Amino acid sequence: MAHRLNDQDRNAVDLLLDKAPATHQNGFARGGETVSSDHVQAVEKILHMLSMDPVEEPSADMVSKTMRFIRNAEQQAPTISPAALPPGLSQVNHQRPA
Repeated sequence: MAHRLNDQDRNAVDLLLDKAPATHQNGFARGGETVSSDHVQAVEKILHMLSMDPVEEPSADMVSKTMRFIRNAEQQAPTISPAALPPGLSQVNHQRPA
């Protein structure tokens, strides 16, 4: 079952990521809305758990793999005949700058 954030949860996430907590008598205030302490604590707990995940270094060949993927995608992209384009679009320069 997928869990979804409600407005209170989203405001708590924004509050913590903005790192600008402003206390309010009922919790925290963000953009004129009050965020309950319970929501802020729940989000802090989740963010703390996420921070414990190990960070994997990108592979050494990530750039070359990405560039190969882009070249392959460009070669497989469908071509459209200028005659098939709506009037006015056929005059647009579709070439990439060098």
